[in-house]
Amino acid sequence: MNLIYLDEYHFINSSILRDDKQILVKVGVVGFIDLAKFKKLYPKSMIIAYEADPDNYYKECSESFKYLDKFINCAVGKNKQIQLNRFTNNVSNSVFPRHKYDPNCVYKDTIFIRSIDIDNVMAENKLDYIDILVLNCEGGELDIMKSLYNENTRNKIGQICVSFHDPRIYPTKEKEKIFNDIGRYYHIIKGTCPKGNVPDYLMIRKV
Repeated sequence: MNLIYLDEYHFINSSILRDDKQILVKVGVVGFIDLAKFKKLYPKSMIIAYEADPDNYYKECSESFKYLDKFINCAVGKNKQIQLNRFTNNVSNSVFPRHKYDPNCVYKDTIFIRSIDIDNVMAENKLDYIDILVLNCEGGELDIMKSLYNENTRNKIGQICVSFHDPRIYPTKEKEKIFNDIGRYYHIIKGTCPKGNVPDYLMIRKV
Protein backbone atom coordinates (compact mmCIF):
# COMPACT_ATOMS: atom_id res chain seq x y z
CA MET A 1 0.00 0.00 0.00
CA ASN A 2 1.35 3.42 -0.97
CA LEU A 3 -0.60 6.31 0.56
CA ILE A 4 -0.29 9.72 -1.09
CA TYR A 5 -1.76 12.92 0.37
CA LEU A 6 -3.24 15.19 -2.29
CA ASP A 7 -3.65 17.97 0.28
CA GLU A 8 -3.90 18.12 4.07
CA TYR A 9 -7.17 16.15 4.09
CA HIS A 10 -7.50 13.97 0.99
CA PHE A 11 -5.35 10.90 0.40
CA ILE A 12 -5.32 7.87 -1.87
CA ASN A 13 -3.71 4.45 -2.21
CA SER A 14 -1.71 4.83 -5.40
CA SER A 15 -0.67 1.18 -5.53
CA ILE A 16 -4.10 0.00 -6.72
CA LEU A 17 -4.66 2.61 -9.44
CA ARG A 18 -4.99 1.30 -12.95
CA ASP A 19 -2.03 1.95 -15.23
CA ASP A 20 -4.13 3.44 -18.01
CA LYS A 21 -6.46 6.43 -17.80
CA GLN A 22 -7.40 6.77 -14.12
CA ILE A 23 -10.85 8.15 -13.31
CA LEU A 24 -11.36 10.43 -10.31
CA VAL A 25 -14.82 11.72 -9.41
CA LYS A 26 -15.12 14.37 -6.72
CA VAL A 27 -18.38 15.49 -5.09
CA GLY A 28 -18.16 18.88 -3.38
CA VAL A 29 -15.63 21.35 -4.80
CA VAL A 30 -14.34 24.52 -3.19
CA GLY A 31 -10.79 24.91 -4.51
CA PHE A 32 -8.61 22.62 -6.59
CA ILE A 33 -5.47 21.86 -4.55
CA ASP A 34 -6.14 18.12 -4.33
CA LEU A 35 -7.31 17.82 -7.93
CA ALA A 36 -4.38 19.82 -9.27
CA LYS A 37 -1.92 17.50 -7.51
CA PHE A 38 -3.70 14.42 -8.81
CA LYS A 39 -3.58 15.80 -12.35
CA LYS A 40 0.12 16.51 -11.96
CA LEU A 41 0.78 12.98 -10.74
CA TYR A 42 -1.47 11.40 -13.38
CA PRO A 43 -1.62 13.75 -16.39
CA LYS A 44 -3.61 11.26 -18.50
CA SER A 45 -6.29 10.91 -15.85
CA MET A 46 -9.91 12.03 -16.22
CA ILE A 47 -11.32 14.19 -13.42
CA ILE A 48 -15.06 14.82 -13.13
CA ALA A 49 -16.38 17.03 -10.35
CA TYR A 50 -19.79 17.96 -8.94
CA GLU A 51 -20.68 21.02 -6.89
CA ALA A 52 -24.22 21.51 -5.62
CA ASP A 53 -24.23 25.20 -4.70
CA PRO A 54 -24.58 27.30 -7.88
CA ASP A 55 -22.75 30.22 -6.26
CA ASN A 56 -19.75 28.06 -5.40
CA TYR A 57 -19.92 26.42 -8.83
CA TYR A 58 -19.82 29.65 -10.83
CA LYS A 59 -17.14 31.10 -8.56
CA GLU A 60 -14.89 28.14 -9.35
CA CYS A 61 -15.77 27.77 -13.05
CA SER A 62 -13.07 30.07 -14.40
CA GLU A 63 -10.34 27.94 -12.81
CA SER A 64 -11.92 24.53 -13.35
CA PHE A 65 -10.79 24.04 -16.96
CA LYS A 66 -7.15 23.84 -15.80
CA TYR A 67 -7.77 20.67 -13.84
CA LEU A 68 -11.13 19.14 -14.71
CA ASP A 69 -12.48 17.30 -17.70
CA LYS A 70 -16.04 18.01 -16.53
CA PHE A 71 -17.44 20.31 -13.84
CA ILE A 72 -21.16 19.89 -13.17
CA ASN A 73 -23.54 21.99 -11.06
CA CYS A 74 -25.57 19.21 -9.44
CA ALA A 75 -25.86 17.39 -6.13
CA VAL A 76 -25.02 13.70 -5.80
CA GLY A 77 -26.83 11.40 -3.43
CA LYS A 78 -30.40 10.69 -4.45
CA ASN A 79 -32.29 10.84 -7.74
CA LYS A 80 -34.48 13.78 -6.91
CA GLN A 81 -34.47 17.47 -6.09
CA ILE A 82 -32.83 18.07 -2.73
CA GLN A 83 -32.80 20.86 -0.19
CA LEU A 84 -29.45 22.61 0.27
CA ASN A 85 -29.06 24.76 3.37
CA ARG A 86 -26.53 27.54 2.77
CA PHE A 87 -24.45 29.43 5.31
CA THR A 88 -22.31 32.57 5.27
CA ASN A 89 -19.26 30.30 5.37
CA ASN A 90 -19.78 28.73 1.95
CA VAL A 91 -17.87 25.55 2.76
CA SER A 92 -20.50 24.81 5.42
CA ASN A 93 -23.46 24.30 3.07
CA SER A 94 -25.32 21.13 3.96
CA VAL A 95 -28.16 18.85 2.92
CA PHE A 96 -29.07 18.72 6.63
CA PRO A 97 -29.75 21.43 9.19
CA ARG A 98 -26.45 21.58 11.01
CA HIS A 99 -26.36 19.43 14.14
CA LYS A 100 -23.85 21.65 15.96
CA TYR A 101 -23.00 25.23 15.11
CA ASP A 102 -19.80 27.23 15.28
CA PRO A 103 -19.30 31.04 15.24
CA ASN A 104 -18.44 31.01 11.52
CA CYS A 105 -21.56 29.08 10.54
CA VAL A 106 -24.50 31.47 10.19
CA TYR A 107 -27.57 30.39 8.23
CA LYS A 108 -28.10 32.31 4.97
CA ASP A 109 -30.85 30.61 2.94
CA THR A 110 -32.20 27.35 1.53
CA ILE A 111 -32.36 26.41 -2.16
CA PHE A 112 -33.61 23.35 -4.03
CA ILE A 113 -31.38 21.73 -6.61
CA ARG A 114 -31.20 18.69 -8.89
CA SER A 115 -29.57 15.57 -7.48
CA ILE A 116 -28.53 12.23 -8.98
CA ASP A 117 -27.21 9.04 -7.42
CA ILE A 118 -23.75 7.57 -8.02
CA ASP A 119 -25.03 5.03 -10.56
CA ASN A 120 -26.40 7.85 -12.69
CA VAL A 121 -23.10 9.74 -12.31
CA MET A 122 -21.51 6.75 -13.99
CA ALA A 123 -24.23 6.41 -16.62
CA GLU A 124 -24.27 10.10 -17.60
CA ASN A 125 -20.48 10.17 -17.94
CA LYS A 126 -20.26 6.77 -19.65
CA LEU A 127 -18.03 5.33 -16.93
CA ASP A 128 -17.72 1.63 -16.22
CA TYR A 129 -15.32 2.12 -13.31
CA ILE A 130 -14.22 4.89 -10.90
CA ASP A 131 -10.70 4.54 -9.54
CA ILE A 132 -11.19 7.16 -6.82
CA LEU A 133 -14.38 8.70 -5.48
CA VAL A 134 -13.69 11.78 -3.32
CA LEU A 135 -16.57 12.93 -1.11
CA ASN A 136 -16.53 16.31 0.61
CA CYS A 137 -20.18 17.19 0.33
CA GLU A 138 -21.25 18.24 3.83
CA GLY A 139 -23.78 15.52 4.57
CA GLY A 140 -24.38 14.16 1.08
CA GLU A 141 -21.79 11.48 1.78
CA LEU A 142 -24.31 9.49 3.83
CA ASP A 143 -26.63 8.81 0.88
CA ILE A 144 -23.70 8.11 -1.43
CA MET A 145 -22.18 5.65 1.02
CA LYS A 146 -25.52 3.89 1.44
CA SER A 147 -25.57 3.22 -2.31
CA LEU A 148 -22.55 0.96 -1.71
CA TYR A 149 -24.84 -1.58 -0.05
CA ASN A 150 -25.45 -2.58 -3.67
CA GLU A 151 -22.71 -5.02 -4.69
CA ASN A 152 -22.86 -4.03 -8.36
CA THR A 153 -22.27 -0.38 -7.44
CA ARG A 154 -19.39 -0.91 -5.04
CA ASN A 155 -17.61 -3.28 -7.45
CA LYS A 156 -17.28 -0.35 -9.86
CA ILE A 157 -15.43 1.90 -7.39
CA GLY A 158 -11.85 1.13 -6.35
CA GLN A 159 -11.48 3.44 -3.35
CA ILE A 160 -13.30 6.27 -1.62
CA CYS A 161 -11.74 9.20 0.21
CA VAL A 162 -14.57 10.53 2.34
CA SER A 163 -14.99 13.47 4.71
CA PHE A 164 -17.58 12.60 7.33
CA HIS A 165 -19.12 15.68 8.96
CA ASP A 166 -20.05 14.46 12.39
CA PRO A 167 -21.01 15.82 14.84
CA ARG A 168 -21.24 19.24 13.14
CA ILE A 169 -24.01 18.14 10.78
CA TYR A 170 -25.26 14.76 11.97
CA PRO A 171 -24.62 12.62 15.06
CA THR A 172 -21.58 10.34 15.04
CA LYS A 173 -23.89 7.31 15.26
CA GLU A 174 -24.78 7.90 11.59
CA LYS A 175 -21.15 7.45 10.56
CA GLU A 176 -20.73 4.45 12.84
CA LYS A 177 -23.75 2.77 11.25
CA ILE A 178 -22.15 3.21 7.81
CA PHE A 179 -18.96 1.56 9.09
CA ASN A 180 -20.94 -1.30 10.64
CA ASP A 181 -23.03 -1.84 7.52
CA ILE A 182 -20.34 -1.79 4.85
CA GLY A 183 -17.13 -2.21 6.81
CA ARG A 184 -16.96 -5.89 5.86
CA TYR A 185 -16.47 -4.85 2.23
CA TYR A 186 -13.75 -2.23 2.75
CA HIS A 187 -10.41 -1.66 4.39
CA ILE A 188 -10.97 1.56 6.37
CA ILE A 189 -7.99 3.84 7.03
CA LYS A 190 -8.20 7.01 9.10
CA GLY A 191 -6.03 9.87 7.87
CA THR A 192 -4.11 12.50 9.79
CA CYS A 193 -4.82 16.19 9.40
CA PRO A 194 -1.98 18.61 10.30
CA LYS A 195 -4.46 21.30 11.37
CA GLY A 196 -6.10 19.02 13.90
CA ASN A 197 -9.50 18.98 12.21
CA VAL A 198 -11.49 15.79 11.68
CA PRO A 199 -9.43 13.75 9.19
CA ASP A 200 -10.75 12.04 6.11
CA TYR A 201 -11.14 8.28 5.80
CA LEU A 202 -9.93 6.14 2.94
CA MET A 203 -12.09 3.14 2.16
CA ILE A 204 -10.47 0.58 -0.11
CA ARG A 205 -12.69 -2.09 -1.59
CA LYS A 206 -11.78 -5.63 -0.60
CA VAL A 207 -11.24 -7.94 -3.54
